[in-house]
Amino acid sequence: APDTAPPVAEAPPALRGRVLVVDDVADLRRLLRLRVEATGAHVVEAGDGETALARLREGGIDLVLLDMHMPGMDGRETVRRLRAAGERLPVYACSADVLPEDVAAFLAEGCDGALAKPVETAALHAVLARHLAAAGPGARPASPATAPPAVTAAPASGGTGPAADPLAQALAAIRARFVAGVAGERARLAEAFRQQDFDALRQQAHRLKGSAGTFGFAGVSEAAAALETAVTDPGAVTHADLAARVAALDSQLAALDCTDPAGTPAPA
Repeated sequence: APDTAPPVAEAPPALRGRVLVVDDVADLRRLLRLRVEATGAHVVEAGDGETALARLREGGIDLVLLDMHMPGMDGRETVRRLRAAGERLPVYACSADVLPEDVAAFLAEGCDGALAKPVETAALHAVLARHLAAAGPGARPASPATAPPAVTAAPASGGTGPAADPLAQALAAIRARFVAGVAGERARLAEAFRQQDFDALRQQAHRLKGSAGTFGFAGVSEAAAALETAVTDPGAVTHADLAARVAALDSQLAALDCTDPAGTPAPA
């Protein structure tokens, strides 16, 4: 699949309310925040489960969008503690793991539903509209003329249109940061494989599966998903198969070295 920036918006509903966005990856929080704020709703952020529970104790939250795989207190433990405290506000799991058995497990822990990463705009709007109040007659979300357009390349500097749109600009900057971090990702991947550290491989593969998919790097996301499947039960795959999946992910990451800073192919 081509690695191009994903569509980032369609005309959003006009809403009001406060949404808690919980994710340990700051760029994923930022993208989701901008998409929620395009509806007129306010966003509160948390980078881990402990911080999320602290924000919820402060009150005033109408909806929680919760990453399920975080270091320390993960999403499952966070929602368990929330429900144990008697809190019934809606919580939606945000995860790249959305097989039926995964979603059933999230619901069993106390989630009200799940959004697959990369989060589709229509699905996000449906959840927001279901749980947040409609804005008053005088309030409007971004109009179709100003709503963020689909982005398939790095925005040009200055001017109007996609280049001037905050969400398009944010996505371009995030893609550039992802590309800038490729060397570090490759080094961590190689070291984890050399050490046969399956937990580190699984965590890195899962993180790349979700973040690369959200940022539009489909090849990296697919290779990471294949590696995650292998290291989830390393005894079920041969060393040669595991090595091949590590090499496939490394190859996809290496290919990004041939892109410009915004993650689009560099001119020949």
